[in-house]
Amino acid sequence: KSFFGSFADLFIPSTVLQSFYDNPSQFTKIITANFTIDQVLFFIGIILFVLAVVFGAYLLKNKKFIFKLYFASFALVVLYIPLAFLAAIIESGLSITTLESVHHILTPITIWSSLLLGISLYVLYEEKRKLAIIMTSLIVLIISLLSMQQILLTVNNKSYKLKNFYSSVLLSVPKINNPYVFYFSSVTPPVLNPFVVGDSAIHQSSYLAGFYHTNYKNIILADNFSDALHKLKENNIPLNRFNYFYTNQQQTKNITKDFISFVNGSSSYAIPLIDLTSSNIDKPSFYPYELHFSLQAEPDFSSISINDKNTRYNPYYDLLFRNAQEKSTYTVFSPNAPSSLENSADKSLDNNLNTLWIPKQWEKNGDSLVIDMRAQKSISAVAFETSGAFPWKQRSPTEYTIFTSNDGFSWQQIVHESKNTPLMSGEYLFHSFNPTQARYVKIVITKTYGNFPPAVDEIEIFDNLFSGFNFATYAQVAQNPLQYLPSLDMLQQVYEVLYKNNLSFSIDEKIDADTIWKDERKLLVKLQQNSQNYIVPFPADGYTLKAV
Repeated sequence: KSFFGSFADLFIPSTVLQSFYDNPSQFTKIITANFTIDQVLFFIGIILFVLAVVFGAYLLKNKKFIFKLYFASFALVVLYIPLAFLAAIIESGLSITTLESVHHILTPITIWSSLLLGISLYVLYEEKRKLAIIMTSLIVLIISLLSMQQILLTVNNKSYKLKNFYSSVLLSVPKINNPYVFYFSSVTPPVLNPFVVGDSAIHQSSYLAGFYHTNYKNIILADNFSDALHKLKENNIPLNRFNYFYTNQQQTKNITKDFISFVNGSSSYAIPLIDLTSSNIDKPSFYPYELHFSLQAEPDFSSISINDKNTRYNPYYDLLFRNAQEKSTYTVFSPNAPSSLENSADKSLDNNLNTLWIPKQWEKNGDSLVIDMRAQKSISAVAFETSGAFPWKQRSPTEYTIFTSNDGFSWQQIVHESKNTPLMSGEYLFHSFNPTQARYVKIVITKTYGNFPPAVDEIEIFDNLFSGFNFATYAQVAQNPLQYLPSLDMLQQVYEVLYKNNLSFSIDEKIDADTIWKDERKLLVKLQQNSQNYIVPFPADGYTLKAV
């Protein structure tokens, strides 16, 4: 919104004007048909601002004792607008983030804008009493009309939704003589709450019981899907007396038949994979739902381009495969720098540039990682990589030391680096040295660019490098292994080594917070909030996943 639009919004909120656009009358049709809400607020804001400045000039000249309070009120109202935008820019660079939460800070601003109006009317009352009374009455009338318009629209909308809701339920289930279990699932946030009661003595089931002219004990309302199944079993109620409804913005739909058909195993659904990403599951039209499935990956190599002129990348691919296979046998730990599960030490060796090792805090002698290669071998280079997704400039290591060891106790320093510039996105640190025999590699980071605990995307350890090796080229191939393929055979190796065991699928639109996803490896995930995504590893090793 413009400055003047925001100014007007403090006196005549856009949510009130919206009611005229949603339900225009003969008087408001001319405006609503030709101007948007923002344009109307813009013009109102200019008028109010000019009037406020003119009135302030009058007070300065004739009522200096009251001008100070007026000016303070006016300044607070006006300054609120750029300060809100400034706070948003500092916070995230997007003004919408702060202004979406405008109601958290609107109350004090409304007090000042009300005071501004009160001062104006008081001064006017001292000078021209009749005019002040007329103006005050007019303002009260306008506010009353605006409020009534909003209230009537809200009542009509809720009345329409409730009529639609109860009509759908009664048409779908016309008669009840025995106990039935009802579960009403809804979009998030709920469109309406049809069973909310103001008196604790009135049972929620009484609403439906009144429509059905039955005892309220015959209407058993379930709080969630698990509760519905529990109440069916607890009250010994057959499945044909279970009614499952789903409500969205447009309709309330009985999906009991779909649900029973699905539970009885008469429906199945495919998950096609397209360009290494999963499309939406053609799932049944009810939530939550139960899925039992096995997954197999069938790669489509025909969609990946091959260029036989890329043979110069062959040694880089060979080195990439060898490193990936060797790294899968390595173990890594941080002896003195604890981290969260999400940013644990193993993220520095997982061949994934979108994951990070981030210790929780600085330790006395720096934060360190120890890599156990499981056997003694010759090494001649170590590299830190960064990814395009996570520059983490403030956590970029600027002073660090690399050690090697054969037993994990006696350490030999092979690299010490101190610099002033951070690693940026796509950059790397590469250190080559004379070949040395070692089983353990330790990296100790003592400083970062912003003095925050460090962030490390991926660590690479190399043995004897081939002639002409360039780490920049290696990093390109590692970050984009499908872009430099010289042959179909190389593509198949890329799939087998880099992708096959790292495929995943995403479970999203997880509406019921009581629903738990798990697989046979006892990976338990319980989401506490609605509509979160959870990435589940693809069972390339033959596991059968069961998701509920």
